[in-house]
Parts: sequence; structure tokens; C-alpha cells
Amino acid sequence: MGVVKRGLAVLLAGVMMLSGVAVYAEETQGAETVMLSEALLSSEMPSSSEMTIESAVGDEALPSEAEENMEDGESPEEELSGGNSVSGGDAAGNLPGDDLQIDEQPPLKAAGDIAGGVNGNITWTIDASGKLTVDGTGDINKGLDWWGNYCETITSAVVNVTGMTNAFGLFSGCNNLTSLDVSGFDTSQMTNMVLMFSGCSGLTSLDVSGFDTSQVTDMVAMFQDCSGLTSLDLSGFATSQVTNMGLMFSGCSSLTSLDLSSFSTGQVTDMKAMFWGCTGLTSLDLSSFSTGQVTDMKAMFWGCTGLTSLDLSGFSAGQVTDMGTMFYGCSGLTSLDLSGFATSQVTDMGAMFWGCTGLTSLDLSSFSTGQVTDMGTMFYGCSGLT
Repeated sequence: MGVVKRGLAVLLAGVMMLSGVAVYAEETQGAETVMLSEALLSSEMPSSSEMTIESAVGDEALPSEAEENMEDGESPEEELSGGNSVSGGDAAGNLPGDDLQIDEQPPLKAAGDIAGGVNGNITWTIDASGKLTVDGTGDINKGLDWWGNYCETITSAVVNVTGMTNAFGLFSGCNNLTSLDVSGFDTSQMTNMVLMFSGCSGLTSLDVSGFDTSQVTDMVAMFQDCSGLTSLDLSGFATSQVTNMGLMFSGCSSLTSLDLSSFSTGQVTDMKAMFWGCTGLTSLDLSSFSTGQVTDMKAMFWGCTGLTSLDLSGFSAGQVTDMGTMFYGCSGLTSLDLSGFATSQVTDMGAMFWGCTGLTSLDLSSFSTGQVTDMGTMFYGCSGLT
């Protein structure tokens, strides 16, 4: 009997030892899997624009052709480097805890490229020489990675895009840009061109003759600080829907002439600082301008020192409330025709003709100043007026 009891005890001990080994092995394998998953999740990943399944887990973790063709319901086991394994991947090659997809991954930028990616339905790259290439359709989401984050590196650009409605700040701050080809840019659906080329000081010429602007409502600061531009052909611009042209050409100091004869400005309400700092302009024909809806002309011609004459006799200023600093620093003007100005709504004429040293006469007989509250320094420095 004692022998039997001892035998049973030995048998039970053996079973317990085997169970312990199994439990330990299962726990160890589970720990390995957890540690491996944590390592994959915590390791440094590439940016979203560069991310593919290969960069996330390595080429060796991709499913083989046989595994990709497995029947539904089967779970291939992906072998990882170092002998570790993760089971439970699906037929598309997705690993547990990994929501990356093999299909439809954005292409990685080529070796040597400065940057590149996919933004919505638009692909873009900046190559090693600084050339930006943009292709696709639709609008840019500036909350995602886009070329605007690398504007200092861009020296030339080619744009082939359709269906864009919002070009706000599209090339703003690209001050090293010297060549821009927009011949393949379909702007027929565009409504917003605010700051579109603002700060492109390296451009000396810009061909926008193919632009369809018939739907555009806002052109605020569109060419602001394009100080290198010596000419700009806007003869094809349709502006009948535009309501805001404030700061549109401000800082375009190298322009010597500007043909705006095709502009329709009947809907425009804001022309504030429209030609601010256009020091190179020697002539400016605005006889086609309709200004009946304009309320703000503040600083409209500020610092246009190259202008010698300006005929604004056709301007209707009946809705304008602000003319402060309108001709500030226009020291080259010898002739200024304001005979059509109706100023009954104006409240601010402060420094309106400050520094117009070349004027020897000025007819303001049409002015109505009943609402004006500020005429401070209105004629300051007009030393030629008698």
C-alpha cells in the first residue's frame, strides 16, 4: 500500500511539473508577443506622407504570394527578424494592432527629393534642385503636410491641377521661387485667390494669361510683395464677381505699368491699399473702374512716388467712408483730378495728401465733408500748393 501511494505521488508530481512547463511556456510566448507589439507601436515611425507597410514593419514581414492568396478565414503567420512571430494577420497583410493597408499607399519621395507626398487627390514633390511639381484635382488641406511647409526650398514650380476652388496662400512666402508654370492650372472653379502669390519676391515675370477668374470673389493681397515683377499681364482677368481687391498689388515695387482695362469692379467694396508701395509705376489708367460700391479707399495709392498724373474723375466715391492716407507720399504727382469725387459718407481724410510735394494745384470743389471726423495732417508737406 505504501508503495502504491508513493507511486501515485510521483505520478501526480510529474503531471504538475508538465502543467507548469506548459503554463510557463504560454505565459512566456504571450509576453514575447506583447513586448513585440509594444516595440512595433513605440518605435520611431516615418511621417504619414512616407508611411507604407514596408517602412512600418520591414519587407520580411510582408505576406508571401501564397499567403496573399489564402482562402478567407485562414490566418497566416508572419515571420519577423530574430525568430519572433506574430499570428493572426489577415490576407491583406495587416498585423494585429496595425491599421496600415498595403493597397493605395502614397508613393514615397524619390531618393534625393527634398519633400513630397499626397494631400487629398493632389500629389506633390520638391526635387533636389528645388523644383516643385503638383498634379491632381481638388483643394489642398493645409492641416496636412504640403509644399507650403517647405516654401523656402522651392526655386521653380509646375502646376497641373483641376477642380481647385480655394487657392488661399498657395505660393505665399515662396521668396526663392524664380520660375512658375501655371499653364496647366485650371482655375475655372476657383473662388478664392487671397494671398495666392504673396511674397514671391523672386519672380520677375508671371504668365497668368490662361487663368479663368470668372468665379473668383476675393483677390485680397493676391500679388502682395511680388517686388521682383517687372510686368504682369492681366488682360484676360474677369473680375465681375470680385468683392475685395484690398492690397492686391501692394509692394509690387518693380512694376512700371499695369493694364487693368479689362477689370470689372462693379461689385468691389474694398480697395484699401490696392497699389500701396508701387513705387515703380509711372502711369496707371483706371478709367474703366466702377467704384460705386467701394467703401474703403484707405492708403489706396500710398507711396506711389513714380506716378506723375492720376485721373480719377470717373470715380464714384459716394459709398466711401475711409480715404485716410489715400495719396500719402505720392511726391511725383503734378496732376490729380478728383473732380468726380462725392465724399458725403467719408469720415476719415487724415493725412490724405501727406507729402504730395509735386502738386501745385488741387481742385476739391466736389468734396462734401459734413461727415468727416478726421482731417489731421491732410495736406502735410504739400509744399508746392499755393
